[in-house]
Amino acid sequence: MIGASQMPGSTSVDLYPGHLRGQIDELNDKIYRSVNNGVYRSGFSTSQQAYDAVQREMFSTLDELEARLSQSRFLLGDRLTEADIRLLPTISRFDAVYASIFKCNKKRIMDYPNLSAWLRDMWQVEVDGSSLQVRDTLDIDAARHSYHSSLFPLNPSGIVPYGPTQADLDLEKPHGRGSSNKLEDVCFMTTPAVLASP
Repeated sequence: MIGASQMPGSTSVDLYPGHLRGQIDELNDKIYRSVNNGVYRSGFSTSQQAYDAVQREMFSTLDELEARLSQSRFLLGDRLTEADIRLLPTISRFDAVYASIFKCNKKRIMDYPNLSAWLRDMWQVEVDGSSLQVRDTLDIDAARHSYHSSLFPLNPSGIVPYGPTQADLDLEKPHGRGSSNKLEDVCFMTTPAVLASP
């Protein structure tokens, strides 16, 4: 659980607000099992039957997330939560890494209009007063190179696919999911405790 965080240049961000905790926990479990760990379960499957089962579960979950994101800007409404943070690393690397190395290629994230717009939205979140932005924490090209060159059992030649590159994913393209990408406009914010006077 990430919970409340201090972000440079911001007041406290609450990614795990009390009124959504049950929904966040439920969604986090599904995202971890089906998507975050699903890509690895696919890539390291040792039978066609196991691989097919994981792929059905993963793409069923991605279809559910696509439908959910057709109704709201983020996974649980108009503010991002821990569930969005949990999904981001896997979705950001999906087309460039997991589709090829782990054979998760029934559909690309680019084929999901809402999920791909959500990815661009998350990528473009702005943290005022900080030199470190969300986009700076994810290096898709480095991940593509690392996965393909170091997972010898899955890619004995070590050949790194030509793409898609981070630039090919066009993550700076307008997302059309909201008017502001400022952290304080897209997150729940905690109010600092006020000290009672004696």
